[in-house]
Amino acid sequence: MADADKSKDTPEEDIAGREDGVVTPEPVDDGIADAVVVQDEPGTDTPLMGDDTLSEATTESESVDSGEIYTVEGTVPDDDSLSAVDDTTIPEPDEAEDPVTGNSEDDSTTTVIAPVPGVVKETVVERKGGFVPMVIGGIVAAGIGYLLGQYQNQSWPFGDGTAEVDPFEQETRTELASQGNLLSTLSGRVDAVETAVGGLDLSSVEGNVETLTGAVDSLQDQISGMSDKIGLLEVRTVELEKRPITENVAPEAIAAYEREIEALRADVESQRAEIQNIAQEAVVAEQNAETQAELARMHTALATMQAALDNGDPFAEPLGVISASKSITVPSELSAAADAGVPMLSELQDDFAPAARDALAAARSATAPDAEVGNRLSLFMREQLGARSITPREGADADAVLSRAEAAVKSGDLATAVAELETLPPEALAAMDDWVTRARMRLNVQAAAQTLGQELN
Repeated sequence: MADADKSKDTPEEDIAGREDGVVTPEPVDDGIADAVVVQDEPGTDTPLMGDDTLSEATTESESVDSGEIYTVEGTVPDDDSLSAVDDTTIPEPDEAEDPVTGNSEDDSTTTVIAPVPGVVKETVVERKGGFVPMVIGGIVAAGIGYLLGQYQNQSWPFGDGTAEVDPFEQETRTELASQGNLLSTLSGRVDAVETAVGGLDLSSVEGNVETLTGAVDSLQDQISGMSDKIGLLEVRTVELEKRPITENVAPEAIAAYEREIEALRADVESQRAEIQNIAQEAVVAEQNAETQAELARMHTALATMQAALDNGDPFAEPLGVISASKSITVPSELSAAADAGVPMLSELQDDFAPAARDALAAARSATAPDAEVGNRLSLFMREQLGARSITPREGADADAVLSRAEAAVKSGDLATAVAELETLPPEALAAMDDWVTRARMRLNVQAAAQTLGQELN
């Protein structure tokens, strides 16, 4: 049965055997017993002795060479039973023997029934799709996408196999280190300004103002005294003028009195002008001291606000110190962002890649129906794998624009990045709208802070 099943499953082998011109019949267990060879009468030339077989050696060799097996039983012999069969095998007929009637030149009569060849049945195996081909297809698609990404990055198939340092990553690390140094410098400047403000000694100015105030009061007292004296002199002069000439007052004496009065008046006017000048200088000095102190406080608040902008912290308190001055106009951009702060540069750099992937997917989805079949397949693979260019390249497509914008973001140039993103298709720009709004907010607030600093200087 095993051999029969094998012959049914492999019809190609049977056909190949027929094309060679030699057909080797194989036993088939299809309910038909093997042919039975009946020996009617032995020939006169071959006497049988006891239980001996007929031409034992000859029949065994000839039966093996001819490829035909004759058995008495109705079962198919296996390899082990062939060697054990000796009493049931008979010699093949000679060339002169008729294969149908069994007649030969000798007197022996043998009847042979030819074996009926088995019907070859061809088994058709129907193949159906299953889960395993789908898994294999997914693995092949992932492998193709990976090779495509490697090919676009120019690292396959001609890459040297060594890991190269991304120049933009290195540049980003350098820029972050530079910003750290800048923050340290700003912190040092804030500390220096606070130390300078704390070290301002206004006691000397206040002392000078008090001294000037006392001097003014003293001069006013002196002027009052001199005014009294002048009043007495005028009274005396009038009395002298009213005296009769008969008293014999010399004209020289009267002239001397008049000269003395004029000198006193000139001294009074001079002292009055000097007092006014001193008072004005005292007022100016006091105003200058207050102005310098106010400027020092506003510069300290501006430095604190700049540090908060860089760290993304609220800056309402330092902005309130600056807003308290009536001579300074605070920009509306600073007032709007004071309570919540602005996005940090590092946050915008980290959030750019996911937003860029969404924008690129939106752009590819919009252009996929109009693309050719090959381009559609490439776009589908890139969309499934999220592949995009990470190095800046020329071109007006969404991938090229996003690659240049990402390079500008990594270098800290948000203005250039926003200008590049404004050239994206509407679908991709809509996906980047949140990131662009945050970047513009940071740019506007930084510009307003610079304007405020110039006004304070």
